[in-house]
Amino acid sequence: GDSSYVEVIVSKSQPTFFMNVLNRGSMTVLGRAVAGQKPSNACVYILNPTAANAMQLQGSFEVSTPGCGVIVDSNSADALQFTGSGGTLTDGSVAVVGGTGGQVGDSRPPPVTGVAPQSDPLSYIPAPAYNTPQVPCGAIPSGGTIGPATAGGTVCYSGNVTVSGKTLKPGVYVFTGNVAFSGTVTGTGVTLYLLGSLNASNGTINFTAPTSGTYNGMLIFMARTNSNMLSFDKGNASGTLNGIIYAPDSVMELDDSGGDKDGGLTFNTDLIVNTLFDKTATLTITSYSGTVDTSPLVRSALVE
Repeated sequence: GDSSYVEVIVSKSQPTFFMNVLNRGSMTVLGRAVAGQKPSNACVYILNPTAANAMQLQGSFEVSTPGCGVIVDSNSADALQFTGSGGTLTDGSVAVVGGTGGQVGDSRPPPVTGVAPQSDPLSYIPAPAYNTPQVPCGAIPSGGTIGPATAGGTVCYSGNVTVSGKTLKPGVYVFTGNVAFSGTVTGTGVTLYLLGSLNASNGTINFTAPTSGTYNGMLIFMARTNSNMLSFDKGNASGTLNGIIYAPDSVMELDDSGGDKDGGLTFNTDLIVNTLFDKTATLTITSYSGTVDTSPLVRSALVE
């Protein structure tokens, strides 16, 4: 009676052998299972299935995901690579389909290798519609506030742009080219849908994802098949990102040792990226899905 679960009952009549002497020529065999959606216990998914160094941690990196896990889908012998011996990876769990290389002792707890790959947990989220009569693509207008005419709607901006000193109204923002930020840019209830690269390496950015609707929880959505880079220079950028960063075919790179110390970026997020390269940056991820009542980041689980 609970629509959050699926029950399957299979029955089949099977012929008997020994019971024929009791005039029982067949029996019905039953099997039953119940599955449903449960919150994901991971907050970092590295989705590339074959890449060496799919997750690469270099130098004096500090990566921490307290209370949640890291999943590396690559079956490469060096799927998770530690370069140098000056950093630490501290997580609730670290699971790798393939193997690990370098200073593996930097991981606490040690990685578990040879696990089963995890599918893209957000593959069901549809891409927004744009460049239509209802959502034409054009230049970013002047003025301090931009966004869709209707709160929660969709707006499309074309070409390579730098977003500087803007307040974004609630809604979905489609960018057809490369996007960079400068100055102070803020937005609540926003989803950034990107067909090019994203450079969040300067200025102050304070963004919060929607809490309802199709893009509930989705803060950054790099288009599927978009292999451009998602770049954060944590020493030069500042602010807070509240929401899921979803870049299933993109490289995410974190530079600098500025980290999320004073003046750095704070990530209240879940990362679903193709590959991740941390170049000496301090990255503490507080799972966004663990702080909201509803999250699209779930996993299928057999419960009975």
